[in-house]
Amino acid sequence: MEKQNLITKAINLIGLNPLAAACSVTRQAIRRWETAGRVPRSDFTRETHYAPIIEIESKGQITEAELLDWRNISPTLS
Repeated sequence: MEKQNLITKAINLIGLNPLAAACSVTRQAIRRWETAGRVPRSDFTRETHYAPIIEIESKGQITEAELLDWRNISPTLS
């Protein structure tokens, strides 16, 4: 079974512009996360905290734990 890209799911639930605004990053940054299939490395090392913001903005439909679970990383193949 193919893994679902959680960043794509977040974009579909929240919207690209509102997600970028909530995380205080550009739309291009969100698209880079989508291509990588994960939040930035800095979230895994707790330098940034985008995962909890995504959980709040998605009203719990995507959790911080899911976003920070390496098993859920699903890069988009071009």
